[in-house]
Amino acid sequence: MDLPFSRHDSRPLLDVCGVMDCSLGELESLVRQAVRGAGYHWGHAEESAAAVRWLESVGLPGAAVLCARLQRVAAGVPGTRQSCPIVTSSLILDKAIRLHARVEIPRLEDPLLLVPMIMDLAELRETSVSIAWSCNGNVITFTSTGKHECRASTTDTILCTTHATQLTLTLAPARPCERDIHLSPHNRAVVADQHLRLLDQYAALLRAPATEESRLRGAGDG
Repeated sequence: MDLPFSRHDSRPLLDVCGVMDCSLGELESLVRQAVRGAGYHWGHAEESAAAVRWLESVGLPGAAVLCARLQRVAAGVPGTRQSCPIVTSSLILDKAIRLHARVEIPRLEDPLLLVPMIMDLAELRETSVSIAWSCNGNVITFTSTGKHECRASTTDTILCTTHATQLTLTLAPARPCERDIHLSPHNRAVVADQHLRLLDQYAALLRAPATEESRLRGAGDG
């Protein structure tokens, strides 16, 4: 199936073979269908799509991280669903008003997918929210004051890490660090062909007629 994306990218240094330039709306729609096709509920699909859209708009590898997650879920890798950032993000926002100033999560997979949630949490609690986790001896931090504003300690490829330890969510006024990177959204995203095609494969499961097996997984019609 042909994807509705152009191979041309207007931004310098990103017109590279193997990537596609796509609108954020088209990407969000594709991710929504893919996550639902992979067996998640519609609510989780909506939140995942919004998260990937924002991550890609600021140049972070949201689609790549999500694709890796969906593949592990499909393969039935032990512990994958129990440490899911998609479900964790929903749980945190559901309990936003009652959250303590500091929340610790001992283990989480694909922590990058949790980052967009802190902007919503910052607005709900009217305070700065920071999320930090450890990976291979490095501490990665994102901070937001809400209103789609977010700063990062790094935008390195380490953000694609699968496993995070010592993840901490902090709700308190935060001073900006001079070394932090301010994340500015663009109007379009540049995503690898392989990730768009994998997302389309999962989305196709949603478009296919439902079978008893697919109903048990949550895909198909309905």
